[in-house]
Amino acid sequence: MKKKILCGITVLAIAALAAFNLNLSSDENVVSSLTLANVEALAQETHPTIYNRHPFQCTITGNGKVKIAGGTIVEVKGSLSFDGGISCSSSGNMTCTPVECAQLWQWVF
Repeated sequence: MKKKILCGITVLAIAALAAFNLNLSSDENVVSSLTLANVEALAQETHPTIYNRHPFQCTITGNGKVKIAGGTIVEVKGSLSFDGGISCSSSGNMTCTPVECAQLWQWVF
């Protein structure tokens, strides 16, 4: 019986010592640099980026029927050019969403 009590006290002492060392080794005031950078970025006032729009022509080359964005179907024999592509560059005076030519047409078989 005495041996069990002594063993129990030893286990409790070891557990208390481990908890104490764990508490000393953890520093509650440490914030990772990534977290700090995220907090600083969120705290700064955000300004939307303003763009210049640069429209350009899309050209389809081949033979067949093509469906243009909006649903119009046209027949192509050789090449077809149409306006619709848009690229964007910063430091302009409006918002801009780039539009690739591949988004504006598809072959209809």
